[in-house]
Amino acid sequence: MHAKPTRNFLATSIIRIAFASLALPAFASEIRWSVQGTVSSVGAGFAATVGDPVLVRFSYDSGATTANMLDGLWDRFGSLIYARTEFYGAISLAMEVRIGTNIWSGRVSTSPINGTFALLTVAYEGSGSPDTFTVLASSADSGTFDPFPYTGSATSRNIQVILKDDTVPTGFLTPALLPAANTLVSEITSGTGSVSAGTTRISFTLNPASVTVARIEPDFQLKLTRTLTGIELRWPSVTGSSYRLEESDALAAWEPLGTSYPGTGGEIVVVLDPFNDHPQRRFYRVVKE
Repeated sequence: MHAKPTRNFLATSIIRIAFASLALPAFASEIRWSVQGTVSSVGAGFAATVGDPVLVRFSYDSGATTANMLDGLWDRFGSLIYARTEFYGAISLAMEVRIGTNIWSGRVSTSPINGTFALLTVAYEGSGSPDTFTVLASSADSGTFDPFPYTGSATSRNIQVILKDDTVPTGFLTPALLPAANTLVSEITSGTGSVSAGTTRISFTLNPASVTVARIEPDFQLKLTRTLTGIELRWPSVTGSSYRLEESDALAAWEPLGTSYPGTGGEIVVVLDPFNDHPQRRFYRVVKE
């Protein structure tokens, strides 16, 4: 097996604000990726230009996935040296592509076994190559896409990212294991991606040196109370710590909301009015800094 480095991670709790309902989703172990790239081609109906910079973010819940090995190879000692594996179940996949001021977002809450392979790895241990990690949010997998700026008539939607390590021996992935926060992203040698509607798409290349991955785990409960004018968010704090409130419209990209809140040893209370500012939906989380 590859030696894996230890990484620190931020602790968060996430809360969703919806117009019709208020809910607290559970994230057992959120793995969050970010990578930058450049547009390489643009199809009709999409607003982008070849050469435009691209920012891609995606995340999934590694604690709720189940591995389904589609193909495997073992050596004479019984060690797994190659595996093609899909990861299905309550994956909570969120993907976002930013090009200029345009954002394309896709979400797949649950991926069925032998579906579109929303999370798929091809991994070698030894002399094989390449290690390949494919991430796909698809309308064929009951994915939802909002926002998704596109002026054509095609109704199918896909957002895809492919990361590869074509060195020999490979060091990016481990056979039959979903990439986690200690994945050796420095071993990635190439990356591509696309946003597509039907057969029309924006394609882009990704810069391997820009890839980051982190693990986000909840360690405290964020409480919500709806008031006549909005909501109150409450969470416990620790003296000497500080907390950052962030917001998102699709659980992929997060923006800070206000300044940091110093811990007091008691509850921190923040009053918001999301229903006027964001009438459809809004997500909030607190990050312990």
